[in-house]
Amino acid sequence: MTAVNQQTLQQLMQQQFKQVGIYQQYLDQIKAAISGDDAQRLQKLVANPPPEGDSIEQNQQQLQQMLIEAGYSQGLQEMDAWLAEHALAPELPILWKDLKQSLKLLEQALFINNLLLQKSQQRIKQSIRLLAGHSIAGEPASYSRQGDAESASDSQRILAQA
Repeated sequence: MTAVNQQTLQQLMQQQFKQVGIYQQYLDQIKAAISGDDAQRLQKLVANPPPEGDSIEQNQQQLQQMLIEAGYSQGLQEMDAWLAEHALAPELPILWKDLKQSLKLLEQALFINNLLLQKSQQRIKQSIRLLAGHSIAGEPASYSRQGDAESASDSQRILAQA
């Protein structure tokens, strides 16, 4: 069992806090591009992600490893307990609380961006199906002049030809 260097721990948490902030800004830019239907900007953002995404994960693993080596087998799940027992610097628990909150917000932003992407993809697929003359699953068929139900594929012209 080794002791955790509190200065190293504080530096890792501060570094990770900055990285989370940078990545949060990146996700906000992606969200704005998705919401604004700016495909070109979205492609540029997705093609050039900031390196902070990988760095956040690496820092999490370092923090985890430090706690495991100090005898806390659950790693980051036991950070609060370790801080309550060993933190000499009063700013460490505050920094950890802020870091946990920022990581939670980052996770929520990732979830929201994922939902926005899925909705955009569904809308695009639906538009393509409509233009190609395919009916949308779950929607009622259209009706002919005689009142008979017919699907879009039964009609003589597709929307793109009309």
